[in-house]
Amino acid sequence: MRKISIRVTDQQYEFIEQLVASGDYANTSEVIREALRLFMNVKRKEMKEVFGDEIRWRGENV
Repeated sequence: MRKISIRVTDQQYEFIEQLVASGDYANTSEVIREALRLFMNVKRKEMKEVFGDEIRWRGENV
């Protein structure tokens, strides 16, 4: 697993913090990883509609 640094708006940060405070996620990294997984699934579906099965993904178990 790699470590990265990102910048988010105050509104995005507060939302992430609320999710962690609610107990839904253990930390901010879990929130970001889940958001990225959901985003990746949407993009994969979009690209598959355009390119069909020609797209091959590395790291499918992300």
